[in-house]
Amino acid sequence: MSWTIPNRQDAYYEVQSRLFQSALFDLVLARNGTGVRTGCSVSFSAGMTVSVSSGTVQFNGSAPVNIAGGNLNLSANANGSSGRIDIIQASNLGVISIVPGTLSVEPVEPNLSGTAVKLASIYLPPNTSALTSAMISDRRVEVVAPYSVYEYAVNTGQYAGTEANFLSSLQGPAGPTGPAGEAVQFLDPGESTAGLPNGTKICRRYS
Repeated sequence: MSWTIPNRQDAYYEVQSRLFQSALFDLVLARNGTGVRTGCSVSFSAGMTVSVSSGTVQFNGSAPVNIAGGNLNLSANANGSSGRIDIIQASNLGVISIVPGTLSVEPVEPNLSGTAVKLASIYLPPNTSALTSAMISDRRVEVVAPYSVYEYAVNTGQYAGTEANFLSSLQGPAGPTGPAGEAVQFLDPGESTAGLPNGTKICRRYS
């Protein structure tokens, strides 16, 4: 998986080396947990058709959305002097679609349509009646799945048991120092644990 803006000398078409505002926006979304988790590659199939592989996308660090994949048919570019850039996107409803660009001698990537993540950018030069692989640029920005409390405990070496036993241990009984409370308690750095029930798991917020 590779979000790519090639150097001019490495790009098949000069326009593919340009850094559009919409491409920078993809990186901003990724910082907020919005992007591609797995798969969702876009490849040339035949004629004006591209194939999107199955995978998952994520929005704002929430649960992954499954993308079934499939084929999409782009419109040909019969204009003899202007090019166009279309993008392939996947929505928060699991739907893949094409966002067509505008014909221009200096075409730019269109913005996403609705709540979606970009999968690919496709440049259609003048007089394009059939696509090639060189016209497709990967625009997937990979995001990492957020940790659950169990995953964090295992990955930091604080717990080595099963997830079922871990979840069971979170249901610690009320202790003599206070009433029954929540299974997990989030505290600020240095905040006292006085009054919390025995068995309560503590998660410290970053300062």
